[in-house]
Amino acid sequence: MRRIHLVIAVALTLLVSQPSAYAKCPVDTLIVQGSIAESGEGPMEVAVVAHTPKGDFSGRTEASGGRFRVEVRFNTLKSWSPLLGHNCTNTPKAIDVKLSRGGQVLSEERLNFKGDFEATDLVTYRLKRELTLRAGSK
Repeated sequence: MRRIHLVIAVALTLLVSQPSAYAKCPVDTLIVQGSIAESGEGPMEVAVVAHTPKGDFSGRTEASGGRFRVEVRFNTLKSWSPLLGHNCTNTPKAIDVKLSRGGQVLSEERLNFKGDFEATDLVTYRLKRELTLRAGSK
């Protein structure tokens, strides 16, 4: 009985002393850039939300001179187990892009990660084409 307690104590110590699971999986970056047609007057904001199986990750920027670039960082950790280790395959399925002015949404686009983005290196993905948002399209 005492030996079982010792084995359990050692196993728990090993599990607890493991480095953070997040540290083993990279944080990837998604880049959405483009232009705004029919921008009109006043400042505008572009917000990007990447929807992954492990949650949503977002970024935003003010559009300047009718152009924008938003970077969204997302954690790739999907799961971890003591037997199989780290599963670093948490990638976005869909990406929502919204153009707004003064809290009012002017334009919305939904992008598909697999179809609309390409890898530029091991941890960075960019939109295959420049995105044009129309301020009067909603």
